[in-house]
Amino acid sequence: MSGRRKRRRLNKADAQSAHARRRVVERFGFPIGEERLEEIAEEIRQGRAKFLYRTSNRVTVWETMIEERPARVVYDKRTKRIVTVIRPEDDCKIEEGVEQ
Repeated sequence: MSGRRKRRRLNKADAQSAHARRRVVERFGFPIGEERLEEIAEEIRQGRAKFLYRTSNRVTVWETMIEERPARVVYDKRTKRIVTVIRPEDDCKIEEGVEQ
């Protein structure tokens, strides 16, 4: 035996949340907890975030605030999770006027 532990493979929903948390740190410079991500997802489900556009039948992009900073949030309605977070200035679809 090598003494190495096997890592548990994440399901799709958990992988999406982990990706979103990493992107908040990368793009905004501060960590965000799973609880806050779930609060944002709930805002989307209740229609309190601003709908921007749809990328597929199940994935949509919303605008909301994260720690008092505007952010674009990609949401997957099948998993009911946030997929990733984008800074508004990095969202090329809105910049090009391709809003749907």
